Amino acid sequence: MRLVLQLVARLLVIVILCLGGATVWATIDAYHSVDRATAASAERVSQALEALYWRELLLRGNRTREHLLPVPEWRTTQTMSLISPGVCVQFEPKGEFENPLCGQSKGIGASPPHWFAAAVETFLGDHAAVARPISARSTTAGTVTAIADPDAAISLAWQHILDNVHVALLMAVAIALLASLAIAHALAPAQLIVTALQRMANGQYRTSLPRFRSMELAMIGQAVSDFGDRLAQATEERAVLTRRLLEIRSDERRVLARELHDEFGQNLAAILAFANTIEAASAQEQDRGDVAQDARMISQATLHIMACLRGTLNRLRHPPAEELGLEASLINLVDSCDRSTQRSR
Repeated sequence: MRLVLQLVARLLVIVILCLGGATVWATIDAYHSVDRATAASAERVSQALEALYWRELLLRGNRTREHLLPVPEWRTTQTMSLISPGVCVQFEPKGEFENPLCGQSKGIGASPPHWFAAAVETFLGDHAAVARPISARSTTAGTVTAIADPDAAISLAWQHILDNVHVALLMAVAIALLASLAIAHALAPAQLIVTALQRMANGQYRTSLPRFRSMELAMIGQAVSDFGDRLAQATEERAVLTRRLLEIRSDERRVLARELHDEFGQNLAAILAFANTIEAASAQEQDRGDVAQDARMISQATLHIMACLRGTLNRLRHPPAEELGLEASLINLVDSCDRSTQRSR
């Protein structure tokens, strides 16, 4: 797998983890936002109801301080506008058959899946009620209690998560694309390093690389260049040593060939001459036939040894194919065959 794809895959994993963390944070924040909306609704309604009490008291100033007015009419459209969506408000003491006054909860968000509702209820629990006392003429007139509707609160949280996740997804896609382009651009010089290594594998050891902006790639490129220089130097030194070794072996062969030719060749020639002389002298005498036969055999053995010596000297003067190469060895072989044919004629 290419390095760019590996880095992009790891980046996507990090983005997914961050997106999951953002989702969890959005869920908790939506949960607390419902609590904040509940407290704010209770505070606004309590202030409005207390203002209604004081207005009625001012209009009816003849009331004694010990008596409170009946509960003013607070269940109005203006009061509903003070209640946040998904929050219900109840005034205590409440009237007969009086239901809590709730904010608009229809259309506040998409219906959440069952698993989300179950997870929120399990891990975050229910929303606490918020109570605010109403005081008029130093007497507690009642208490405003606000509590979040569980279904509406979960719908609000789900809608809040959807809004945040959509934005996060767009940002994640944009980050992944831009980061992929940046990673691909940053790793583009790696292809030059690979090409240089391939040329080195083909024998072009000294390969120049441009200066990279990235410190890591610059270090790798410098190491590759230094390695190529060392390989080229080692190859040159090996070639010099090989040539020197071949020269030394060639000199040793020439010395050995000269000693064999001078020592063994002369002695074999002398033996052959003595054998021919003995054979010629024995042939003139009738009773010395066996001596002539032995001298003839000595001559034949000497000629055979001299032929073997010439072959050995020829091999010593002409190195084998692994030293000279195939072409030079074939040329030497043809020359040797020509010389042998001319001698046989």
